[in-house]
Amino acid sequence: MHIHFTSYVLDNGLRVLIHEDPTVSKVAVDILYRVGSADESPTRTGLAHLFEHLMFSGSKHVPDYDTHVQRVGGENNAFTNSDITNYYITLPGSQLETALWLESDRMLELDFSEQNLAVQRSVVIEEFKQRYLNQPY
Repeated sequence: MHIHFTSYVLDNGLRVLIHEDPTVSKVAVDILYRVGSADESPTRTGLAHLFEHLMFSGSKHVPDYDTHVQRVGGENNAFTNSDITNYYITLPGSQLETALWLESDRMLELDFSEQNLAVQRSVVIEEFKQRYLNQPY
């Protein structure tokens, strides 16, 4: 199977890949940042994962990212590994512009308030405890 796509680079350096399938009624927007835990200092780990969580804490025009996605019938999530941090949204095809607007707004100006930082830091610490410190095997 061969997937045909169009590729170009924006003036700001963002590489864009587009694949269109007119037989599907949904659209997926995937934002991949080439930064992960391997880019961290061995003495200060967890920053890539913390930043992943902060991206859902709101931005200049969107105080609650998930609400906007869900309001238009979409779903979203993200993950971080050693090499990348990946954010993705799936929603009705008619809402592509909404997804692109949400992504551009959080790229423009995240809400790095002390409260958001404290909340997301707690969440990341709890996830670390559950996934790594509390494994039965």
